[in-house]
Amino acid sequence: MRAFSARGSIISSNQGGTRAVELSITGPDLAELYDTARHVMTRAKSVFVDPRIDSSPASLSLDQPLIEIHPKWERLAELGFDPAEFGFTVAAYSDGAFVGEFIDGDDKVDMFLFSTAGNNQQLNNLAQVPIRAPNGQVLPLSALAELRETVDSEQLRRVNGQRTVSVYIIPADDIALETAVDKVRTELISALKASGELPNRVAINITGAADDLAATRSALLSNFMVALILIYLLLVMIFSHWGYPLLILTTVPLGIAGGLVGLVASNNVGALLATIGFDTGHQALDMITMLGFVILLGTVVNNPILIVEQTTGVTCRCRNYPFCKPCKKPLPLA
Repeated sequence: MRAFSARGSIISSNQGGTRAVELSITGPDLAELYDTARHVMTRAKSVFVDPRIDSSPASLSLDQPLIEIHPKWERLAELGFDPAEFGFTVAAYSDGAFVGEFIDGDDKVDMFLFSTAGNNQQLNNLAQVPIRAPNGQVLPLSALAELRETVDSEQLRRVNGQRTVSVYIIPADDIALETAVDKVRTELISALKASGELPNRVAINITGAADDLAATRSALLSNFMVALILIYLLLVMIFSHWGYPLLILTTVPLGIAGGLVGLVASNNVGALLATIGFDTGHQALDMITMLGFVILLGTVVNNPILIVEQTTGVTCRCRNYPFCKPCKKPLPLA
């Protein structure tokens, strides 16, 4: 048995929330996928300290009974059976064959073709169901196909048409998502390849919140300079001056430095309180924290904007100081 817990998020719908590193394991053989997923979960416990690990499907075992119908192609060709027609007939004898849609006003009704047994066909009777060949001859299904009893998974997931098993890894709260992604890429996946636990036909991709994080980081880096230039030009338009916006923007690195000091102090205080029994948590420097820094900087620049606006609006007393906005004459000391 495996227990898994995840904190819900209002901005993420993926399993595990915004701190989950999702590994999508794809390949043609389901047994190889399940073995690889189990190896990933074992490696994750050695790479991270007390991680929360889950998978989709939750049960990585091939223990569900399954009947495979393997057509006897030579026999079908002798009788003039088209493979699609034979598959349609077998579907009608089992779960039902889709034949079309019926539109009744605003309602759409799906139509299926079933045998007289409906969708409650008994497996022990399936081999003897009568099938009429195109030449008019009636034969049991066992004469046209081989029925094999095997086992399979209770759930089959496909992503982009490929069989996929997902493993979700949520590291401890004091580990940033960026750090967790780097450890998965450099330590976990590398160890799987080195030990031969990753078959050649199986591929592992980092998706989910970690993939969104990489896309968000790339977008922020590429648009940061553009946003900075636009902010500067907007302030130039407001103050009708090329120098005042530079004074305002000097508060941005100071606000970032203050935010970093506050983050370190908050985590240190939280660690100190944890020693006496208070669980205050740990805030890592991740993308969620960076969004908080954006909000912080929006508040920080308000003060210098008001100061510059008030200073440039003072009536001129004709002294040798920076020019004021109303009359372009020197401003007073006070």
